[in-house]
Amino acid sequence: MFAPFEGPRSLVTRSERHANELSDAIKVLQHKVRIYFVPVGNDGQFEQYFLQFEPQPPIELAVILKDAISNLRSALDIVVCDVARLRNKPASEMSQVKFPFGKDEAGLNEAFKRAKLDSDVNKAIRAIHPINGHNVWIRDLHDLDIIAKHRTVLPVFATANSRLPFRVPIEMQHAFLSMGVDLANSNCPWTQGSTMTLPKGVDPRSHFRPRGDMTISLPRELPFGEKNLEVVLRELRNGVSVTIGFFETLFGANSDPAVRDPLRAQLGL
Repeated sequence: MFAPFEGPRSLVTRSERHANELSDAIKVLQHKVRIYFVPVGNDGQFEQYFLQFEPQPPIELAVILKDAISNLRSALDIVVCDVARLRNKPASEMSQVKFPFGKDEAGLNEAFKRAKLDSDVNKAIRAIHPINGHNVWIRDLHDLDIIAKHRTVLPVFATANSRLPFRVPIEMQHAFLSMGVDLANSNCPWTQGSTMTLPKGVDPRSHFRPRGDMTISLPRELPFGEKNLEVVLRELRNGVSVTIGFFETLFGANSDPAVRDPLRAQLGL
């Protein structure tokens, strides 16, 4: 039988392998993708373009992403289960043990009741829970995992390399605004579905380098939307690893008292 907390750490390691696989696939795709600027309208003075990336990301990326996200989310559940097992929780009650979530405080309280964890374990979970306004990444990871279980979450291509040496009105569909932006020497994200408005006669292709600087992001409407997916996965792995260490320090049989006791006192455990 493996030691407590070894299981969730192994899931983080497995997630890193998936992330590396994703990065390798992105490196291959970077040099194949092109940006196309499709005219969608003009008013005589300005031309509006729709950004189209071709070819589209392969579905293989969605499969790799789902595996990476699922392993990280499962690690949070298993670390709480490991604490429960260390407290000799009956096997008949373990099916309800998980990292609790609720849409609001009442829902979270119900989740705690179902898990029937010791009060100090509940307090430790609440200390890091995103319902308190911090560690929002935990909530986003949970939500993204649920979404990926019910639909294929296909990442989109993005580029941050825009070099427009003048001030132009930029319209981003997701922001519902139109404003003047100085894009000289800027790094702003452009993803599939973005729209750009330029003075008529200006060729947008001359200000983008569509090869070699592509990244992969999630669609803007999803958790972590439009953020570099490789960076997101790395930060999530770090966050889950820190969370595992947090519970191991507080409840592990071999934790260092010099570290554990002040932390328990700080949390009022």
